[in-house]
Parts: sequence; structure tokens; C-alpha cells
Amino acid sequence: MIREAKKTDAFEIADVHVSTWRHSYRGIMPQTYLDALCSETRSKSWGSRIEDPNTYIKVYTVGDVICGFIAGGVCRDENLAGFDEIYAVYVLPGNQRNGVGLALTMAFLDEHPNSCSLWVLADNISAVKFYRSVGFHPDGHTKKITIDGKELEEHRYIRLSPNNREHKTRR
Repeated sequence: MIREAKKTDAFEIADVHVSTWRHSYRGIMPQTYLDALCSETRSKSWGSRIEDPNTYIKVYTVGDVICGFIAGGVCRDENLAGFDEIYAVYVLPGNQRNGVGLALTMAFLDEHPNSCSLWVLADNISAVKFYRSVGFHPDGHTKKITIDGKELEEHRYIRLSPNNREHKTRR
């Protein structure tokens, strides 16, 4: 079941976030960084985001347990005015590849009919394949980020709304 996140979900969302990063980014991000991630610390940040009326956060539950979430809102990239953006989609490793991420992503896209963007680590091949499967494609924009001394590359993907099939981004 998909529902809006509540402030009381902050720790569980943080736990999904940390568990997913440790699983999905193994071999991509430095292991020392992944090992140091802390659900308690992340829960404070997620609590603030949940209370932000400009941030969309929904969770996917099985029973009373949160097994995935999506966060998004208005696109943060200046050259994509009028776009929405998916900031994060994370699903517990044991629930991946069974429709949870797809359900969360489609719920976001259904509620945000504008064109949409997201950033994905170039080396996260499973995420790249997933985003391509739901209609996102790279638009040529990249950025470098450094995590615990390791430089990583992110690629921006976009999914155009039916009313915006001719959009050209400004560089």
C-alpha cells in the first residue's frame, strides 16, 4: 500500500535509505562510507523533509512495515524550469524487483504530470535500467560528486510529459 509519509515514519524511512545504500552502492561508493551510515542520524534529516510542504514523500508498506519510499518535488536544476524531480527512490533489498519501486515511481508521475528529471549514479546499472524502463532517458548533463574521497559521476535523466515532447534543456 502506498501512503503519505508521516513524521513518525522518519526512522523507518532512514533505515530503508541506509539499508538500500549499503546494498545498492556496494562496490560503487567507498565501503567505509557505507559502513558509517547511521539510521539515527538520517532520521533527523528525513523528519525535516517530511514536514516540508514542498517535498513529496510517499511510502510503500507491507502490513505496517515500510519497505520503500519516494521523495520528490520541484526540479532543483535551473535549466529545467517547469519540471518536477524525483529526489530519491529506495526499496529494501528484499523487496526490490517485485514492483515496489515501479508503484512508487508511477504514483509520483501520476501526481506530477509535468516533465520530470532525476540524477542517477552512472555506475548504478540496475537503477539506470529501471529508470529507462519507465521512460526516462539521459539528457547529456553530468556532474561529479565526491563521497569519502572517491569521485563519482551522476547522469541526469528526464522523462518528458506528453505536452512537452520538444523540450530542449539550456546548458
